[in-house]
Amino acid sequence: APAPLMVKLPPTVKAVSISCGMDHTMVLTERGMIYVWGLGAFGNLGTGGTEDCYEPTVLPFFLDKPCKAVAAGSKHSLAITVDGVVYSW
Repeated sequence: APAPLMVKLPPTVKAVSISCGMDHTMVLTERGMIYVWGLGAFGNLGTGGTEDCYEPTVLPFFLDKPCKAVAAGSKHSLAITVDGVVYSW
């Protein structure tokens, strides 16, 4: 069986929750930032494109909108900001 591998986030980043979709993964940090990686063919990564991303990548859209929850669906994603605003992509 394959062994677990550590996901490398920047050294100062601390993850507080994770959500896994069919083809992508999202991590929420203690500062409310969102990191994503995986297949992006349906725009589910939220990077503004449909490219795949194989390393955790911060979503610039949320840098000034800290989040308190994320959810990765089959081909979509959602986030709730600390102000209670829900975003879906």
